[in-house]
Formats: sequence, structure tokens, C-alpha cells
Amino acid sequence: MHTIKHSRLLGALLLSVLLVSATSAWALTKRDLRRQDSRSAVTVSVTYLNPLGKVQGNTLDFEVRLETHSVDLDGFKVEELAVHEGSSGVKAKALGWFEPGGGGHHRFGILRFPKNDKKGNPLLSLEEQKLELRIRGIAEAAERVFKWDISH
Repeated sequence: MHTIKHSRLLGALLLSVLLVSATSAWALTKRDLRRQDSRSAVTVSVTYLNPLGKVQGNTLDFEVRLETHSVDLDGFKVEELAVHEGSSGVKAKALGWFEPGGGGHHRFGILRFPKNDKKGNPLLSLEEQKLELRIRGIAEAAERVFKWDISH
């Protein structure tokens, strides 16, 4: 009798752990970390990559995809048009546009930002990871704002 009760209790505990793990894993999917703006005939999709564990080094990385059927996207220097602001309120310019691909109507790449400000202070606090990426001047949209809140 004790064995059956212990087995049921152990089974219920295991199921709870699996459900919590599945929920936590779901919160960190690429789809959940993607933000999109589809104004002015250009769709800009941005995915925050750090929570996915796909970042090497001491940077904040965002996969950026530009899609359109009417605007030539080759002239936009995304790395110069983007600004990152973390939970500390400090703004940072991109370190560059990495792993570029596509051209014409479909472009993609990684926008990389420093994790720390010029004084070495983190742009994101460990407890509250609110961040914002602003990209200005893509097509006729003055500014596109992408936000994440990944608080622990």
C-alpha cells in the first residue's frame, strides 16, 4: 500500500516538474522572442537571440530580417540606423551588422550590441531584463520600436 502511494506521489511530482520545464522552455522559443513591424511596405522582424543561448561572447545579439516586394533594401545600413536601450536606460549603438545575407527585397543579418556601457556597467540588470531596439528610417517609417521583457 505504501509503495502505491509513494509511486503516485512520485508520478505526480515528476509530472509537475515536466510541466514546469515545458512551460519554461516554451517561454524561450525563437517564435516567442520575435517581434515584427510591417509598416511602409517593409516587414522588419527582430529576434532577441541571447535567451536562446545562441550568442558567443559578451554581446547582445538580434537577428534582423527585412522583407518587401516594392523597396530595394540594399541601401539601408541597419547597423547605423539601430539603437539599443536596456533596463538601465543607457542607449548603445550597434557594434556592427554580422553574418549578412540576402539582397534586394530580402535581407537578414545579426545586429550586435555591447552588453556593458562605456564604464563597464551592464545594460541589462540580471533581475529585470527589459530591453528595446529602435530602428529608424527603413522605408517611410520614421522609427520602428521592438520591446522585450524577460524578467526572472
